[in-house]
Amino acid sequence: DVIDDEGVLSFDVYKSKTEAGVRYTPVHPAIKPIIERLIKESTDGFLIKSPAGNKYGIRSDAYSKQFGRLKTIAGFNEQFVFHSLRATMITQLHRADVPPITIAAMVGHETGTVTFDVYGEGPSPQQKFEAISKVDYGLEIN
Repeated sequence: DVIDDEGVLSFDVYKSKTEAGVRYTPVHPAIKPIIERLIKESTDGFLIKSPAGNKYGIRSDAYSKQFGRLKTIAGFNEQFVFHSLRATMITQLHRADVPPITIAAMVGHETGTVTFDVYGEGPSPQQKFEAISKVDYGLEIN
């Protein structure tokens, strides 16, 4: 889902294998217009239209297969998977001097400390937005 998190347009990851994986992650400013357009144009409550899904009803199946084909065409081997995007984001945030606690909160990881994992509420939506805004691949999206 896409929600307003204290004034910050964010993805609501409400299903996860772990408690830390349940989180709000800000929409990057470069794709905000696209996300807003997709919300406005949605006819079924989803951002992206999808075939009915596989035999288990998983809507993302067709896109997962398409990602694999595009990845191969682009010259990436089986070592690179969809999850590689998470590793790239973590690296980019780290190289942009984003605090590790903020990175962990954004990607759904625990910090391994009672202080932050049990007692802390994590970074504010604005802090997470400022962090993700530091990532710049030099792309112009229209």
